[in-house]
Amino acid sequence: MKAQAKAQTDMAKMQAQMQKDQFKLQLDAQKAAADDDRARDKMDQDLLISAAEILGKYGTAVDVERIKQMQAVPR
Repeated sequence: MKAQAKAQTDMAKMQAQMQKDQFKLQLDAQKAAADDDRARDKMDQDLLISAAEILGKYGTAVDVERIKQMQAVPR
C-alpha cells in the first residue's frame, strides 16, 4: 500500500513538473515571438528613417516596398 501511494505521489509530481516545463516553453516561445516582432518593427522604422534621409539629402526616392519584399523572402 505504501509503494502504491508513493508511486501515485511520484506520478503526480512528475505530471506537475511536466506542466510547469510545458508552461515555461510556451512562455519562452511567446517571449521570443515578441522579441522578434519588436526587432522587425525597429527594422521597419529604421528603413523609413533612412529612406526619408536619402530623400531629403539627395532628392532620390527609395523603393521601400521593394526592400520590404526582399526582407520578407525566407532565407
